[in-house]
Amino acid sequence: MKYKKGEEIRLVANGDEERVRIQRLLKRAGFKAGRPFRKAPERNQFCVPIYGREQVAHFLRMVEETETCQPPLSPTVDNTKAPP
Repeated sequence: MKYKKGEEIRLVANGDEERVRIQRLLKRAGFKAGRPFRKAPERNQFCVPIYGREQVAHFLRMVEETETCQPPLSPTVDNTKAPP
């Protein structure tokens, strides 16, 4: 089998429970995650990879959209004014 270079994202999970939650959320969002692997056994960390140019681009677009979203306006705090 020839090694293929490509694009990937590795999400790090701290523990098995978090790994399962990441996999479930990725699946719900329409991603096909790769097989998880141990990153640091002494720290009980796992990597959940996302492979492929299209999936990586889609994931990055979703993250960028999330970062640019404004928090909901609170009735007690004026979120429209810049901090002093």
